Amino acid sequence: MTRQVPAELFIRGPAQSVDLLLNPESGLRSVEPLFQLAENKALYLNVAQWKGKAADYLARRVARVPMDLRAHVQRVNVNLMHANEEGTYAAVLDLFIALGRDGKLLRRRVLHQARGTLRPLHYQALHDALDQGVSALTAMPLARRSVLSKGVIGVTTLVENLLVRVMRQGG
Repeated sequence: MTRQVPAELFIRGPAQSVDLLLNPESGLRSVEPLFQLAENKALYLNVAQWKGKAADYLARRVARVPMDLRAHVQRVNVNLMHANEEGTYAAVLDLFIALGRDGKLLRRRVLHQARGTLRPLHYQALHDALDQGVSALTAMPLARRSVLSKGVIGVTTLVENLLVRVMRQGG
């Protein structure tokens, strides 16, 4: 059975269309999250009915457009709503990576918001990185769901020391 989309969805403007899609009384609960989230500008999304689909969509959005700060914050909030520790850590880490040394106030605010969901090790690693920032190659605790981290989880001092030694020797 094919479901009919109400004609008013196409007649109204974009803002009303999004409201119609997000309104549970509209009968459009089967619409995929990506169609509903793509144009949604709200930082806090009501996505309880989609389980992990919204977080997955937002992770792909962040991977595609790393500087979409709205998608980063939405992703953090969706993972916090589901009390997903691993997803929250990855989302906060990806925001830190995207901002680098910039956006310290945003990084601090998001980290504070996520503190109750993060493991102490993850919180401390991110807290320690507030001043200097994080890059995709910064050694951090493993974040399996991160889409921007290169997965460096150790100490890079040995490699740095060898590079310095080679550069001093001229080559």
